[in-house]
Amino acid sequence: MFVDTDYADSPLSVQLLTRTTARSVIAVAGEVDSSNSDAMQSEILGRLGETSSELVVFDLSGLVFLGSAGLRALLRCRDLAEERGSRVEISQAHENVRQVLEICGLGDLFHLPPAEPEPAEPDGRRFWAPWWR
Repeated sequence: MFVDTDYADSPLSVQLLTRTTARSVIAVAGEVDSSNSDAMQSEILGRLGETSSELVVFDLSGLVFLGSAGLRALLRCRDLAEERGSRVEISQAHENVRQVLEICGLGDLFHLPPAEPEPAEPDGRRFWAPWWR
């Protein structure tokens, strides 16, 4: 695990959660911007070096911010993993990160599953009605 102590307000964590020949899961949590994107890339590439899985899965459910530098780092990691013969997917993404990926048109590239729909209210409505109704 890597924790960026220079930016205590936005620590970064990269962990290899699962490693088999079929699948490896790498979890990234915290915030990624230009100040720590190189560190994230280095940590992910280090974890990729530890595995030869057919499928590499990024769990970004704990990643609350992904700036353009972080996006570039993820794309670079994906490219290197695929050069080694691994398919790369994002299994889960925080709502903020999902929005960035979708706006940039990268959801399909990372095989991002559809967002889970928000639960309906007990009366079946999807959204709160204004108080004056």
